[in-house]
Amino acid sequence: GLFINDYFSSELKSNKLRDISKGEPSIQEIQQAALRYNEVHPDKIEKWRRDVMRSAYLPKFRVSMNGDKDEQYHWASTTRDNYRLVAQGPDEKDFGWDVSLEWDLADLVWNSSQTSIDTRSRLNTQLRLDVLDEINRVYFERLRLKQDIVNLSLNDEELFKRQLRLRELAAILDGYTGCYFSIRERELNEK
Repeated sequence: GLFINDYFSSELKSNKLRDISKGEPSIQEIQQAALRYNEVHPDKIEKWRRDVMRSAYLPKFRVSMNGDKDEQYHWASTTRDNYRLVAQGPDEKDFGWDVSLEWDLADLVWNSSQTSIDTRSRLNTQLRLDVLDEINRVYFERLRLKQDIVNLSLNDEELFKRQLRLRELAAILDGYTGCYFSIRERELNEK
């Protein structure tokens, strides 16, 4: 007695999984779509950090005007033969513009915005993990449900309930991905 049992063959198992997931977007595609749609992709935090570093190189630019602005007025009058424009305002000695540029060189070493980014980064990471946990749970529950529908002999009512749940899970994935799941599934099934 030695015999081969195909039920426990890894090749057969992978074929079953491949058959069930045929026409489905991969979990990695769905995860990336969900991270982009929910704006919790890790690249977002890196962009924040780069932007803060770049901002240290830019000066603070200030423009100011001094003088009594209430004294300025323009008056135009016309006569039959000519046109005159009269302008009256403060004396030039009382009026002026100031322009200043200011750099804080300490921002090149440590920008105070980093503390805010660290806090937002922590919250963003927690939200990202929550989104990924939910996406993974729903995605694989959907595959298990498809397996049940194909392999179990179900009465009409049970089949209806499971098909309805299958649609509900697809709607949840669409909600997390901005309808990417359904669009991508449609594309894969048209090939």
